[in-house]
Amino acid sequence: MAEARYQRHMQDHRARHFTAVAEALEAHVDAHDVRRIVLAGEPRNVALFRQELAPRIAELVVGTIAGAHREETHVIVDRAAEYLAHVERDARAVDEALTIAAKRGKATAGLDATLEAVNRGAAYRLYLLKGWSAPGRRCTGCGALQGGFTWVCPACGRDAITVELGEAMAARVIASDGAVKTIPIHQPLAAAGGVAAELRFPL
Repeated sequence: MAEARYQRHMQDHRARHFTAVAEALEAHVDAHDVRRIVLAGEPRNVALFRQELAPRIAELVVGTIAGAHREETHVIVDRAAEYLAHVERDARAVDEALTIAAKRGKATAGLDATLEAVNRGAAYRLYLLKGWSAPGRRCTGCGALQGGFTWVCPACGRDAITVELGEAMAARVIASDGAVKTIPIHQPLAAAGGVAAELRFPL
């Protein structure tokens, strides 16, 4: 009984602490116009803490890194800065891809154009917004990926099976020696449909 009471006490204490930190983080975001957040800590605690975040704050979280009480603050800060540098580098690459796509160069933006690029083996770097997914079909004959729920492949007339297009496109790009990047936050990419690609050759 004593052990159970102690466990409940610790859980209550942790919950209050997480709530207080979440409120402090929200105030900091509002006061300093924070655009990106990296969470540090043990995976279980980070997962519990994220549940305390207001939705608008949770949307700013671009990733998590390892962190322990015994580590000095500057070590964790340096680790977070390195992670953010990768995030910002990817964001700039997406910006460039969207610009090139708008000029009809060697890039695509949006599901239809990117699906065509993947089907033709043209996509060598695929960008997917974190959490993006779309239902689609894959032909059992020619392997073409299609949006929507058509049961017959328009290219060869064979049957098509249901797939999740994010996973299917990623697998296809990787199989052709390309790369896939998951982008945590990027408003222009979201506005373009959540998916874009850099191409080996223009379509």
